[in-house]
Amino acid sequence: MVMTDSLGSLQQLVMLAVLRLTGEAYGAQIQLMLEETAGRTVTIGSIYVTMDRLESRGFVRSWLAAPTPARGGK
Repeated sequence: MVMTDSLGSLQQLVMLAVLRLTGEAYGAQIQLMLEETAGRTVTIGSIYVTMDRLESRGFVRSWLAAPTPARGGK
């Protein structure tokens, strides 16, 4: 049986990173966590595409915020 609603490996890793980062789950931090904990290099674009897909499925929510020094001005 093929489940079309299952999460892919990158989606699972991003979800775990979001959970671990709690309020600090933005693209660059997710990217760094994936490199450090999973040993996986992922482009920032792939992370944002994955986050968009997770959000469209109701797994995460996102919002835009003003740039901060902690986020490298992003």
